Amino acid sequence: MQSRGLVLEAEQRLLDSEAALVDAQRNYQIVTGLHRRPSVAFSEERSQRQVIDSGHPLLGFLQDQAKSRQLQAQLARHDSAGNPTLFMGMRRERGSSGEEDIDSLGIAITVPFGGGNYISAKSSAARLAATEAEVRVMQTHRELQQQLHEVEHQLESTRRSLELGKERQALHRQHWQMAKKAFSLGETDILPAIQALRRYRESRLQYQLTELDQQRLASEFNQTVGVLP
Repeated sequence: MQSRGLVLEAEQRLLDSEAALVDAQRNYQIVTGLHRRPSVAFSEERSQRQVIDSGHPLLGFLQDQAKSRQLQAQLARHDSAGNPTLFMGMRRERGSSGEEDIDSLGIAITVPFGGGNYISAKSSAARLAATEAEVRVMQTHRELQQQLHEVEHQLESTRRSLELGKERQALHRQHWQMAKKAFSLGETDILPAIQALRRYRESRLQYQLTELDQQRLASEFNQTVGVLP
């Protein structure tokens, strides 16, 4: 009865695993647009970079935005100062019949008149946008530092889990071999051997899942420090 119960349990686990595999394949197709997995598994190594610096792609993008906002604020501040503006340029006039064209220097002066409230509001809005852009850079840098700290902690925990998992897998394999030998010698029935084999396979599966988790964390670490695959 116990052996039959183990067989039924194994069959149910197989059905659950097959259903999970179908779901995973469908999700893979949706995300990647591919109907077949690559023949070689992709493996991403953890970067040696340990800090979040100005070369980070996201920080660089935000810094460029901040510089643009600062330039707009400077231009708006210049407009709000109300200073006259001098424009100079060359112009050519067509001469009379039989005469050459005439080149002359054109000069224009613009003097601000009215609209002070509008210009002042525009300047204030530009300064606010520049300040917000600078704050966004600092805030993003802090968030990346926090993410880096968390993923480093998770990587260390995963590394330790792999060490323990390797020992656990070896121990369960040894127990299975001993139980299998005892059954072959007629010292026990088949039930202990089946149970030992199940524990060994479960430990091996858990180890493989932890390895996949380590790969995921390595990819997350690289993205956090700004290293793209």
